[in-house]
Amino acid sequence: MPIKVLLLADLDLGLADRAGLDLPLSPVNDVGIDLALLTLTQHDLFIAQTSVSDPAHFTTSIRSAFAYQGPALMHLHAQSPTRHGFATDQTLHRAETAVTARLLPLFRYDPQAEGVLGSRITLDNNPNPLEQWVMDPEGSAITPADWALGEARFIDCYSSMNEEDEGVSVAEYLAMSVKERSKWVPTVEQHVTGDEVCRVQVDKRLLKVIEERQASWRTLQELAGLVTPFTARVQQQEQARVAAAHEAELKAIADDYEQRIRELSSQLQQQTRQAMRDRLMQLAGFRDSTHRKSGSQ
Repeated sequence: MPIKVLLLADLDLGLADRAGLDLPLSPVNDVGIDLALLTLTQHDLFIAQTSVSDPAHFTTSIRSAFAYQGPALMHLHAQSPTRHGFATDQTLHRAETAVTARLLPLFRYDPQAEGVLGSRITLDNNPNPLEQWVMDPEGSAITPADWALGEARFIDCYSSMNEEDEGVSVAEYLAMSVKERSKWVPTVEQHVTGDEVCRVQVDKRLLKVIEERQASWRTLQELAGLVTPFTARVQQQEQARVAAAHEAELKAIADDYEQRIRELSSQLQQQTRQAMRDRLMQLAGFRDSTHRKSGSQ
């Protein structure tokens, strides 16, 4: 005591063949994938969800867990090239893609950190932590469908598209309403040979899991205070306050200039009237008071 637990997750998503059993594949609500998130209710528990794809985050998480005087849970993606169906030299890439695709986001909860729950959660090591999805160089969202496509155990979750089908990316599909989705097929790009690319259809079972992963990532963002309705409301209020202050400042400057223009206009009018008066007096044969005074002397 206190107990330190290292949980290894293989991320089968409830879809992959379990221990070679000849069972029909169907998505199951496997709480294991969200165990680190669920344990946030235990406020005295150090929690780290980490990956070998990020050595700095992995090392810091392990050291911090053992340095903490209380219990600790570490959730780690455990990959097996042989069982999961990918080349051994792709091990780190597979782990990195799982993080990038929001399948297993990196986070830590340190009970000893200052503040309250949200300020003790850090998502800093995730790529683009303020965004819903990470984009690839071509501008397409990287989702768990891209990650699963790289492992043979999920091969049954993809199929060829029919010629009459209208395909969209998984991210676009999930952003649609239920009514809009009926007209489209969720797809993902698959590299065939060399630079050749084709689009394959994503099975609804996998799509359901992806939608759950999306919701889980949003929950983490909100708990950490990065993207929430409350921060958006505060931002809107601050923008409105700054806009109102700016508008008041501009009005004050405009009023000041208008006052100066009125004063200058008044002075100009007086000078113009005086000049016209003097000119008319000169034309009438009268001199100004200075000349009359000197003449009388």
